[in-house]
Amino acid sequence: MALTRDQRIAVTAIVVSALGIVIALINPEVRQYLGLAKSQQSHQAAMSGPEPVAAQPPRRPQDSPEVTAGSEIDRKPLAQPERTDTTSSKIPESSGATSAAQNQPRNPTEENIGLLSIGPRGGDVPDFAMTVRQCSRGDEIIRCWGTITNTTDERAQVDAMDSHAFDDQGNAMQAYTFGGGFKLSGNTTASLPNVPVRFDVAFRDPHPAVRTVTLDLRVRWNSYNYSRTFADVPLGPTTERRGDNQLPSAVLPSKNSITNEHPGSDLTPIGPKGGGVPDFRMVVKECLRADDIIRCWGTITNTTDERATLTPMDSSVFDDQGNSMPAYTFGGGFKISGDVGSLPPNVPVRFYVAFRDSHTSVKTVTLDLRVVWNSRNYKRTFTEVPVR
Repeated sequence: MALTRDQRIAVTAIVVSALGIVIALINPEVRQYLGLAKSQQSHQAAMSGPEPVAAQPPRRPQDSPEVTAGSEIDRKPLAQPERTDTTSSKIPESSGATSAAQNQPRNPTEENIGLLSIGPRGGDVPDFAMTVRQCSRGDEIIRCWGTITNTTDERAQVDAMDSHAFDDQGNAMQAYTFGGGFKLSGNTTASLPNVPVRFDVAFRDPHPAVRTVTLDLRVRWNSYNYSRTFADVPLGPTTERRGDNQLPSAVLPSKNSITNEHPGSDLTPIGPKGGGVPDFRMVVKECLRADDIIRCWGTITNTTDERATLTPMDSSVFDDQGNSMPAYTFGGGFKISGDVGSLPPNVPVRFYVAFRDSHTSVKTVTLDLRVVWNSRNYKRTFTEVPVR
């Protein structure tokens, strides 16, 4: 049945009034006035518990109770517990990560290995301090490093000079500046006051049983020459990378120059006839035959407190059948390991004697060796040395 005009106006008024009531109830101020907001929140909390922040639906600013200035809901920290819990749950993770990062060593290679601090014999000189920090082996190459520090108040001139290294078996090796056997970091020649500068030493030592080395390093400091000896430096774990065991041939002695690689720890040293002399001790360790060649070796040690010069001289050898053979210095018949000419105190250094003796039935030999020690000539005779 069709509505009359008045009926349609009445129905429209009713619908508009109902919509007004619904809109009024949605408005937060009206809800607060009617006391509906608090009761509805309490009812929801009782039914479903506190709602996590992540699960709240997005709201527009004008619809959010938290942004309604001056409202009671604003002053009630309903959302604060969730924000506080969320923040506190992240803090331990961040702190733990920071603590773990702080506990990690900055340089695991160096800190795990452990660095040394070995000073020179006799202590430092007034102008500079020199310290060896580490020696390590990579295949046949031994590398050492340390620092040199200017302890004065003025800039200084410093240069590395050709030096030597000795292992605990008496072998001497060159550490030439040419080719990087002994060098200062960056090839620097200027030393600032109280600024440590790194130096590096590298040399070939094919004797795998070596455990310690002695570095006899020479530097020129403000036009004065100094020798600093670092004794019994232990070889630590290797830190070499593949390919780092290569050095220029200029600083490497040939493998063939090693006359005898026997460690000699189980050998009985034979002293010279008449005993030793006050300044040095010289002993023969072993003589070995290889075909027609007999090779002998021993050690000579500076027993004074000062550095000494040493030069081998042409010598002679006699076998137990009366045959006499020369051991010339030219050609390596009598030589000092590493061609060392200056010996630091209390460092045994190998010497080698090689000569031809075709008499295969020879059992013992007598070595009549001549050396110049600090410009004085000495002759040391070692009798009845067994030939193996």
